[in-house]
Amino acid sequence: MLQSIRTAFVDHMPEVTWMDEQTRAKAIDKADAIIQKIGYPDILADAGKLDEYYEKVRLRERKPFIHSVMKVVLIFQVHIQSTRKRKLKIHTKINK
Repeated sequence: MLQSIRTAFVDHMPEVTWMDEQTRAKAIDKADAIIQKIGYPDILADAGKLDEYYEKVRLRERKPFIHSVMKVVLIFQVHIQSTRKRKLKIHTKINK
């Protein structure tokens, strides 16, 4: 995939009118110099090593994730309401 993106970039360079020839050549050199570092650790391909790596992880059945999300939303809403109330107090005239 990365090679396809690089090829498309380099192929498109002659059509780029806002770059001069020298800049275009440097851009192509830079694209060609990209080192592909996409991958995954070898442990993911070995089910035994993966099981060993996660053997001490214990999962407990809990409430669904949406409950946690809703709790955060509720806390955020309370915070917003509290902030609004404080702002209203700031703008209230004092009766002296």
